[in-house]
Amino acid sequence: MRPRVTINVAQSLNGYISGSGGKRVSISNEEDLIRVNKLRSSSDAILVGANTVMLDNPSLRVKPENADHQPVRIILDSRLRISPDASLFNGTSEVVIFTSNNKSTIPGARLVVKDKANLQLDNILGEIYDMGIRKLLVEGGSNVISQFLETGLFDDFFIFIGNLILPLDGTPLFQKKLDESYIYEFVETVGNGILIKLKRD
Repeated sequence: MRPRVTINVAQSLNGYISGSGGKRVSISNEEDLIRVNKLRSSSDAILVGANTVMLDNPSLRVKPENADHQPVRIILDSRLRISPDASLFNGTSEVVIFTSNNKSTIPGARLVVKDKANLQLDNILGEIYDMGIRKLLVEGGSNVISQFLETGLFDDFFIFIGNLILPLDGTPLFQKKLDESYIYEFVETVGNGILIKLKRD
């Protein structure tokens, strides 16, 4: 068993999710940020990879901070590289880190230590389900999203396309060859951007 998985990501017109060297760029407009906040508030947990934490330093919280529901923050960090000073350690909800590093700890985080062979996505999702999490929101980055695409372990995939073009040395959303074909359907306009939904062909 696994939770229902929704992937949500924002990309530029030319398919990039970050600027040069992985630098964070504001792609979502105000209307899209409201939409994402609603997605977060309806989710039991939010999942990102270690690179997203280190490059973007997100809090992964629902606004306002005193909202009735704050989702669990789940980080995939096999080497336990993230800093204990990261913004997600703000005390608003539990932080769970999946790692293979059994020699380090991070105060304020619950570490789920597994050997590398058991850090496969299907195993992780099964463990997340056993934690009582039924609705999981995946917010990136590109390596994590690629894992979900490669395995097909997702239910909904939303892409907000902002009205900007980023440098070609940024991070593309789709970095790896896919075994399946995908199509997209238009969902709605969101301010000066559009929202699409990715589906298997």
